[in-house]
Amino acid sequence: LELLGGWKPEWSSNALVAYVNHKCVASDDVKQSTHAKAIRSFLGKWQGVTVVEPPHRELPAEEAAAAYADSLAEVPEAMLPCAGGLPCFDVMLLGMGDDGHIGSLHPGRPEVLLPGPWVLPVEQGSPASFTMSLPVMHAAREVIVAAFGISEKAPLGKADAAY
Repeated sequence: LELLGGWKPEWSSNALVAYVNHKCVASDDVKQSTHAKAIRSFLGKWQGVTVVEPPHRELPAEEAAAAYADSLAEVPEAMLPCAGGLPCFDVMLLGMGDDGHIGSLHPGRPEVLLPGPWVLPVEQGSPASFTMSLPVMHAAREVIVAAFGISEKAPLGKADAAY
């Protein structure tokens, strides 16, 4: 998110921002909410951007996933076209974790193979989260995987650890 700070794209008034995954916390929780961090880092400076906001209060993962899916479904098709029953985002920016997870879809977990809903509850971790499904991620016109940074598990970097 910090990479987008200071950038004020001319096209922001035509942009729709949705979260690939989000923790099931209040949307204004500055320590855990991706939304609160995005507002502080860059979204607060983007004029006219449309944001599909996560639930404003802490909810169980199933309820948060259903609420977010409903919010996505309410976006006019002119802003978020669909094909084959899936939303087609222009660009999907995915972070990758140390274990190779994208969104909140962790390797070997049952959520990875679910073809159904656009947004899935993920009970792994505390707090739980919701994530877009792999078919939704795959339906994006362009997918960018941000695999950088070092950690205890990946001392040479996440990209190196993925191989």
